[in-house]
Amino acid sequence: MEKYQRLLLHTCIWFLLFCLPISTFAADKVRLHLTPEEQAWLADHRKIVVGGEKDWAPFDFVDENGKYIGVANDYLKIIGEKLGIEVEIITGPSWNELLSMIRRNEIDVLPAICHSKEREAFVHFTDPYFKLTEFIFARTDDYTVSKFADLEDKTIVVVSGACQGTYEKPYGVKRP
Repeated sequence: MEKYQRLLLHTCIWFLLFCLPISTFAADKVRLHLTPEEQAWLADHRKIVVGGEKDWAPFDFVDENGKYIGVANDYLKIIGEKLGIEVEIITGPSWNELLSMIRRNEIDVLPAICHSKEREAFVHFTDPYFKLTEFIFARTDDYTVSKFADLEDKTIVVVSGACQGTYEKPYGVKRP
């Protein structure tokens, strides 16, 4: 019975962390208060183009049927509905290609980008919609690494071009 109680507890925690904020935001209780400048911009930009990653589940990825899904997509759907705009998702390019595309103004938004000072030169970062704690993963038979300081003089593997800063501001919008 204890196994099922833990499963129920974990399910409730995940629901509170992921489903409740989205359903609360999607509810009609939330009203958007846009400035006249924001309203004018939206009137001229009825569609935003989003660069979607293929493989960063559960945030930003393409499923086995080729459909773009994930937490970022859930928010993008709500934002598009609330603003009354079309959201076009482009998937396929690699992460580094997506970064190049936002630099060249070929896409408007990267919905799951990590904040860095270098990227502030070409991307405006919104307030975070999600904060992620970073972890160290090691082999199950290696107990020598338990904190970041233990990585000194060790070889580590990271995703090329991914997070060079923190996960503090994960929504990137091209600079005007």
